[in-house]
Amino acid sequence: MPDSHAASQNAKRSGVRKALNRHKTFVSTKRFHANGEVTARVIIDGEAYEVSGRQLAMLEQGKTPADLLLEPQPH
Repeated sequence: MPDSHAASQNAKRSGVRKALNRHKTFVSTKRFHANGEVTARVIIDGEAYEVSGRQLAMLEQGKTPADLLLEPQPH
């Protein structure tokens, strides 16, 4: 049984490591347009990005701005 306990602990530690490495996404503004489109301004690692609703969902699932080819907004 010690092997299964060690495997369980390793899996838990892996989950914690992934959560800590994930970029924090702060939504500063969320706009709902008349055509049903959603856009948002988000802050990730001190950089601001304008994103679509789809991009926001992907960022919240753990994708990085680089994964989505996003460029930060000028300061």
